[in-house]
Amino acid sequence: MENKIDISETIIQSLPIPLFLIDLERRVQRMNRASEEFTRTSADKAYMRRGGEVLRCINSYATERGCGFSDACPACPVRQTVVEAITLGKVVYRKPATLTVRDSGGGDLRTVHVLLTTKPIAMGSDILALLFLEDISELIQLRDIIPICSSCKKIRNEDEYWQSVESYLESKFDVMVSHGLCNDCAKKLYPE
Repeated sequence: MENKIDISETIIQSLPIPLFLIDLERRVQRMNRASEEFTRTSADKAYMRRGGEVLRCINSYATERGCGFSDACPACPVRQTVVEAITLGKVVYRKPATLTVRDSGGGDLRTVHVLLTTKPIAMGSDILALLFLEDISELIQLRDIIPICSSCKKIRNEDEYWQSVESYLESKFDVMVSHGLCNDCAKKLYPE
């Protein structure tokens, strides 16, 4: 049995998606390494803290009592899905949500677009919620209108500078670009 527990823990810790185990009071019972990276908080520091405080939700700063006590908290999509999982036994699958959080230094605000998945899970006599947060912020950014020159096809970035499509994609989305020729251009450049 010990070996199965070790394998399960290895699998949970290696998942690339932030995973939290949350109780009915919305306190973090466990989280994986991806959650530590996403929140920039260690599992030890997150233990028994409310989810909004670990995620640095702006509403957890709105009142001295923290997460769960601001006027905005009843409408919180994370809270709603956790409560549905624990009290109703409902599985919520990839519910889109937008979170406004503070950076790890507590300063700048940033908007994070996520898909929330929650599932009730029995731990002894307690029912907890298994919460997955899929960060889809980059996908949402791709839906934005990108200003592109109709002649040379350079893209205007946030600093109002024009840059090649390749360098824009590399800087904005941390992707590598390779080159090739489409069939139309190949025929035009190499008609033989």
